[in-house]
Amino acid sequence: MKIRRNCWLLALVIAAGLPFPAWAQCNGLLMPAAAPPGPTPRSGFASVYDDARARGLIFGGSASGVRSNQTWTWNGANWTLAASGGPSARTYPTASSDPIRGRVVLFGGLDTVFRSDTWEWDGAAWTLRTGGGPSARAFATSAFDPSRETVVLFGGFSGLLHGDTWEWNGVAWSLRATGGPSPRYLSAMASDPARGQLLLFGGIDAGNPRLGDTWAWNGTSWTQLCSSGPPPRYGHTLATDSARARVVLFGGVEGDSVSSGQAWEWTGAEWKLSATSLPAARNSHGAFFDPAAGETVIFGGRLGSSDLGDTWRYRGPAPPRIVHSPSGQVAPEGGSTSFTVAAEGVGPLQFRWRRNGVPIYDDSRILGCASPELQINGLVLDDVAAYDCIVTNACGTARSDPAAVRVAVIRGDTNCDGEADNFDIDSFVLRVLNPAAYAIAFPNCH
Repeated sequence: MKIRRNCWLLALVIAAGLPFPAWAQCNGLLMPAAAPPGPTPRSGFASVYDDARARGLIFGGSASGVRSNQTWTWNGANWTLAASGGPSARTYPTASSDPIRGRVVLFGGLDTVFRSDTWEWDGAAWTLRTGGGPSARAFATSAFDPSRETVVLFGGFSGLLHGDTWEWNGVAWSLRATGGPSPRYLSAMASDPARGQLLLFGGIDAGNPRLGDTWAWNGTSWTQLCSSGPPPRYGHTLATDSARARVVLFGGVEGDSVSSGQAWEWTGAEWKLSATSLPAARNSHGAFFDPAAGETVIFGGRLGSSDLGDTWRYRGPAPPRIVHSPSGQVAPEGGSTSFTVAAEGVGPLQFRWRRNGVPIYDDSRILGCASPELQINGLVLDDVAAYDCIVTNACGTARSDPAAVRVAVIRGDTNCDGEADNFDIDSFVLRVLNPAAYAIAFPNCH
């Protein structure tokens, strides 16, 4: 087991009490997503994004104390009851998408006993699979490992704590590790696109009612990344935001058995607090990332003694996006030229032009260094360089593609035949009136 000691915490705290944030700051946006009809309020169900059918999916759980075996799917706007059958009615199973084989894989859970069965969903029905595997348990966590094209399952509880790591290859389970994170349950795991590994956070173990450690699985072994970040918790969710290469953590039970309404993001190096208490705080809920909509969908869960049935959409903070980069320019010595850049994103946007990677500032000749348009007057040979623009907001930065300035120095031998004579008149006129055409007609003249 390896431990990385340096893991720094950054926090971006948003204003509370605004269900529809309208201010121009960089924060995660949590918004109500759907009204009934849909799943009844429930908690302790499996949730996953079914990549093969581009649908969110939840299965099972407890609705007002009654176990469910319903399968519901989310199409980006509405919930649909897809099946009422297959696995027995149960709570706290775990599920993961297997996009390579076009299936959703579900394991275990608790009905009247702890279960050790493996099921696959093909978009129409559940099929019971054989192949041995982990012992009976509930409260485990699983995720698809895209680097190794397997479903990975970790931990769980069956009266005993489990700390084993298993892989499902579409045919059979194989035990991969028995060490790493302490045996635990009600933790959460997701693919970490920034590292090409799986990320695991939190849970409950024998000595800690709430854990706050972060681990990575590389297909062979576990590495502890850090023990700082979100407050220790259990019953939370992790979802992989593939559009922004982030892992989104939401909810869970923190200290004194208080449910959380926070959203945190793992950047691949650190945790960042992104949103606080916009939907009702909750635990034992479901979450999955919808790549078609570019948002994480959060459903249901439990707050105190009440099950929840609301659906929320989370859109994480995003840096600016360059819409149009500047174009290269050719202008005569002593003349003028300009560059423009276009960007979009949460404002305010700040601009800074650079020459050969070094920031530049306004002076008597150069104007607009902190604006979308850069103007250079009285061109000299020292202005020949690559110019780009850095655009910044509270979420991050974006860099435009570089564009070059070429200064056309007009001399007597403008056709570059080695003599200054009357044959240089036409090339001289072309160089003054159309430097770009001159550069094409006389590529060897500098």
